[in-house]
Amino acid sequence: FASEAMGAVRGGIKVVDGVANKAVAGGGASLENLTTPEITRIQNAANRTGQEISVVGSRASGTARATSDWDYVIDANASTRNSLSRSLPGAGSAVEGIRPNIDIFKGLVDESRPFIRFYPEKAQ
Repeated sequence: FASEAMGAVRGGIKVVDGVANKAVAGGGASLENLTTPEITRIQNAANRTGQEISVVGSRASGTARATSDWDYVIDANASTRNSLSRSLPGAGSAVEGIRPNIDIFKGLVDESRPFIRFYPEKAQ
């Protein structure tokens, strides 16, 4: 295993900078398809909103290119999905002139296809 600071994987939970991210990969996906900053950003969004967030498509399957969009499945109301769309990887930056490159779908994940699901951590 890599060191915890680098992001060790233990039983489907990736430890990043000593913090366990509640993520599970399935359908042929691997958590290693995402970078440590991406994982942290998605986990923080899940924790902040209390919503499960699933990454699907090329980012989950490991076939993404630099220009690939981000596809998410979030079973939440429109207001929550809109809020999340501004804080997830792919959201873009108006300040930096980077256009959003993100699709958020509502509903259930097809678990026969690659997905990486982030569960919110419970407040202690």
